[in-house]
Amino acid sequence: MTPLLSESRLGENLVVHLEKESVIVCGDLVSVGYHVNYEDAVVDNLENGIRTLRELRSRTYVPGHGAPGGPEILDEQLRYHAAVAAASSVDEIRRRFPGHALTEVLPQSLAAWQKSR
Repeated sequence: MTPLLSESRLGENLVVHLEKESVIVCGDLVSVGYHVNYEDAVVDNLENGIRTLRELRSRTYVPGHGAPGGPEILDEQLRYHAAVAAASSVDEIRRRFPGHALTEVLPQSLAAWQKSR
């Protein structure tokens, strides 16, 4: 087991790599089916954090929220971040990801991205 600290969130994201089992526990760096609360995130580091997870080439990724999956959940998370970064409104994000939970975090999440630009 190799614990890795991610700088993608402010000291609260611990990533654990179970090498023998080919599993990575991603913490809040990855969510599946949930809107991301970017309020405490360092949004400029999110993409690099996910790319680092991909470089470890695990078979299974366990997100901080949602169901485990393969590397495809990393791709989906990158697409989600890009969509939120490009969004001009909360309604636009809701329409793009209608099945995602935690819609209450969207106003502060969008504000965090806009602030980082």
